[in-house]
Amino acid sequence: QRGTAGRRPTVKPKHSFLIIKFFSDPDSKCSIHRDGCDILDFAGCRVQGCHCLLASHSAIDIVVAAAGVFGIPFLEPDEPPVSLESDPPAPNMVALEVNTIGAYYTAKLAERYFALPPSSTSTLCPDPKSLIFIASVAAYFDIPIMSSYSASKYAMRGLFRSIRSIFAQRGFRVNLLAPWIMDTPLAVDWIKMFKAVGAPVGDVEDVYTAAMRLADDPTVNG
Repeated sequence: QRGTAGRRPTVKPKHSFLIIKFFSDPDSKCSIHRDGCDILDFAGCRVQGCHCLLASHSAIDIVVAAAGVFGIPFLEPDEPPVSLESDPPAPNMVALEVNTIGAYYTAKLAERYFALPPSSTSTLCPDPKSLIFIASVAAYFDIPIMSSYSASKYAMRGLFRSIRSIFAQRGFRVNLLAPWIMDTPLAVDWIKMFKAVGAPVGDVEDVYTAAMRLADDPTVNG
């Protein structure tokens, strides 16, 4: 696991843009660039994320699309009764916006900036450049009370499956990681339910191991 000794990349759960840069020297440490730009602001991520990184490094090798929020249930308990006298309130779209549009923007930025030639051959990465989507087990199961979150992660799967051949044609790798439910602040109530029925909770070490395999193994693609 080249360049990862003693360090683990982390991401904020919302509005984050994470780029990991590996140098070609196997003994060098990886350089992690994280910016707090709004993932829904394409121009902002382009300037604050990609341009800032390229100002200090020769190329972008690995991009992780990991922004995610749970959103609001499809059916809320306090919804007003249906009436022709007033319009129904618009549903909260934050999960679809952040998790789906954010992933799409991140993938497009990766595709564009992966194609840039490195500004220096001294840090040329010998392996195919890699985009990693962080999805969820919710992209595989029907979870009615998490409809917007689940729909957004299904959309991420669809994007991944649609662009993997496009990335391969350009010499880039793209993979998707779908962790089981993890003990995070986003999942406090879910963890309680899982523990109450004896269901297992995901192991963060497994996620780290899988993510580093996707980042570091040039044979894993699609």
